[in-house]
Amino acid sequence: MSVTGGSAWTWNNERGEYYLHQFGRDKPDLNLRNEAVVEELKDVLRFWLDKGVDGFRLEAAGHLLEDAAFRDEPRTASDYNAVKHPMTFNHPDSLDILREFRDVLDAKTEEDSYYPRILMTDVPDLTNAELVDYYGTNFTDHSGDAAQMPLNHGLIDQFERPGDLTADKIKSVVDDYLDAMPDPGAWPNFNLGNKDRERVATRLGHDVVDLFNMVYMLLPGSPVTYYGEEIGMSDGTGRQPDSHRTPMQWDSSGGFTSGTPWLPMNSDAEHVNVEQQLASTANSHIKVYKELAKLRRQTSVLFGSFTSAVNETVYGYSRVKKGNPGYLIAVNLGDEAVDGIDFSEFPMVPEQGLVVTRSHHDREDKAKEVELAEDEEEIGYV
Repeated sequence: MSVTGGSAWTWNNERGEYYLHQFGRDKPDLNLRNEAVVEELKDVLRFWLDKGVDGFRLEAAGHLLEDAAFRDEPRTASDYNAVKHPMTFNHPDSLDILREFRDVLDAKTEEDSYYPRILMTDVPDLTNAELVDYYGTNFTDHSGDAAQMPLNHGLIDQFERPGDLTADKIKSVVDDYLDAMPDPGAWPNFNLGNKDRERVATRLGHDVVDLFNMVYMLLPGSPVTYYGEEIGMSDGTGRQPDSHRTPMQWDSSGGFTSGTPWLPMNSDAEHVNVEQQLASTANSHIKVYKELAKLRRQTSVLFGSFTSAVNETVYGYSRVKKGNPGYLIAVNLGDEAVDGIDFSEFPMVPEQGLVVTRSHHDREDKAKEVELAEDEEEIGYV
């Protein structure tokens, strides 16, 4: 059964045989059990690495290999998503292919170790336990021997509508993923969107764009930003998935090209764009995002401890590393203001601190400085 529906086998008159395509019939599968094919793909990686690319995102990595004997899968329904696919999806031998690709990237990294080449894998519909298998084994330097970054879709898959967005659920989704890390050296990652899913502003609302960026930008590991999420872009019109892929809105006319873009500009480009938000005298989505990006350079955020808690409708966590400024991130998921939230259980959190940034929806646009006692360590509140 093909992912896109119908049979995954199509007859070819010229060859006089069927060919396999797990997706559309215009996308025949390569036989990655043939070493000559694998070597050809490795040469393609080397070509682009020599051109200066920093890494690769391998989409649909769960479909690299099928059962070697092409055994049938148990078919209990006509809908692809209603059937398990043990013979054609997430095959354990796929990790061996990834290790070969990774060897190519590591060889290039050895030429200039200051710029490590990164392999990302994008495999949807996995449990956390299945996802982290794509790190491989033999952990060194924050990664195993397969993908350095098996992309984590938890903040996309688990938050599809406004009703999903609660403090308890954010904590559960984040903690469950971090607890599944296969090794202390594994480097986590968090994603809010991609080309196949509704944008945050569309599925959850414009008023939570800053909130979600604050949550995921300062979590352990790496945030992966789908273009436009930093300004709160929403989906365009038209059929999916093209509605998620409209051009980046640099200014009120689009600014992406002086020609005709491959998809029409979103109708909200006139008032949701980079130029307007940067020029605004008030806070804006992109200004909040830029502040968060600066904070990511802090040692406490890159390598500090992570402690989280829920207090009423507020989800909060701290990033602390001794000898460096620490940070407390707190977001209110409720409709009402909340006072007296207690995060004293977090390590090394003083009674007072400095507000670093806040959502542009807050009543006051300018962050306030809070006086610290002489014996208190400074901590930033986001």
